[in-house]
Amino acid sequence: MDPEELERRLIDCTRCGTCLKDCPVYHETLDEQYTARARVNLAKAVYYHGRFELGEGLRDIAEACLLCRACLEACPNKVDGPVFARLLRERVVERFGETAMRRAAFRGVLPEPGRVGWAAVAVRAAQRTGLDRFVGAIVTGSLATGSLAAGALGALPRLPARPLTRIHRPGSVLPPADRDGTDGPASNHRPKARLAYFHGCLNDRVFPQTGLAVIDVLRRNGYEVVVPPQNCCGLPASAGGDLAAARGMAQANVEALGRAVADWLITDCASCGSALREYGDLLGTDEARAISAKARDINEFLVTEGFDREGLGEVALTVTYHDPCHLKRYQDIPAQPQALLAAIPGLVFKEMRDAAVCCGAAGSFVLTHPDLAGRIGARKAANALATGADAVATACPSCRMQLERVTVRAGRGLPAPHPVELLARSYAAGDACRRERTPVDPARACQARTKASAG
Repeated sequence: MDPEELERRLIDCTRCGTCLKDCPVYHETLDEQYTARARVNLAKAVYYHGRFELGEGLRDIAEACLLCRACLEACPNKVDGPVFARLLRERVVERFGETAMRRAAFRGVLPEPGRVGWAAVAVRAAQRTGLDRFVGAIVTGSLATGSLAAGALGALPRLPARPLTRIHRPGSVLPPADRDGTDGPASNHRPKARLAYFHGCLNDRVFPQTGLAVIDVLRRNGYEVVVPPQNCCGLPASAGGDLAAARGMAQANVEALGRAVADWLITDCASCGSALREYGDLLGTDEARAISAKARDINEFLVTEGFDREGLGEVALTVTYHDPCHLKRYQDIPAQPQALLAAIPGLVFKEMRDAAVCCGAAGSFVLTHPDLAGRIGARKAANALATGADAVATACPSCRMQLERVTVRAGRGLPAPHPVELLARSYAAGDACRRERTPVDPARACQARTKASAG
């Protein structure tokens, strides 16, 4: 950020404290130093007066922010509090360097899909053998960070044996499918558009069922889907203050996604979508701006472009929804996921209290501040469980892990599927209905096959 822009943003903050009432961290700590207006004062001290007397304490203050933008929503002058948290994190990295684990992740593992794959194999082996701490030390390359690495492993659910990129290899081109999801006559028709699918790290290695659902739904709706080679979107590095690493990952993605020659770039991860839309600003090139302009969230895309509703079948499920911060506040997509859920026959939707309040995951926040993340997550779990829902849908895999974890701790674990997973399930129920419909009693045959579990 140039000095004039920084000065303008600093002046915009009147230190009124309106942001405090909506800050999840302040709700739990009641500590003024962890607020947006405190970070504005710190940014002024650091950037204009060169003060580092706080030493490593500056790292804690800078990182004790969820980057959720609740303060921005509350602020009468629309001051973006996370901007100052990220600026402070950048200065911390410049002044004190990165932690060993983050340096290994941002510079060694995440930029290379092959290394991500080997790390996932190691994690899966650790989960099966219980050697999480030792594998964590190997993955990060430092015994001193083993406890934090073990925490990272412990935050992950059981990894599947086959990631998405083992099912649909990078470079795969998938034609439109028939309404029942099979390759039939419709696959020979001219597609409505060519879509490049950016699945991201977590929906590749942790939740491949989300990626399979996205591909299935898009193909059913007449689109050609290409799965281009890709690496991490770069958001973990940029949010952590390592802009050099973030730019390296962004540039690699811009080049790979540009070669895909697609009409639109579809994402199903709120965080990845937010990062892709920032590539133009991050890199400042025409190629990066073109990629940012093509990025579309899957919920937004389907609701805007329309989708086949006649092929949907009944899904007997009661669902609530958690708004990911990177979808609602960063991409301004507040209602489209609920619109998809509302289209599913048989699905009962229950609004939860404070659905748009951060769940406490916030990427690495759940690792650096586990107790605080747990307390924030406990509020979210209580609100989700109070609805009596069978599942709490969300459009962010990081939120998904947190929601499933905190609801288990609260006494009744809820699955947290992506809305498009439920839409794919509805299409499958419609397929079953049509296959088993009989001239004698077609409705009964359908009802017998469309009962759905929450998992």
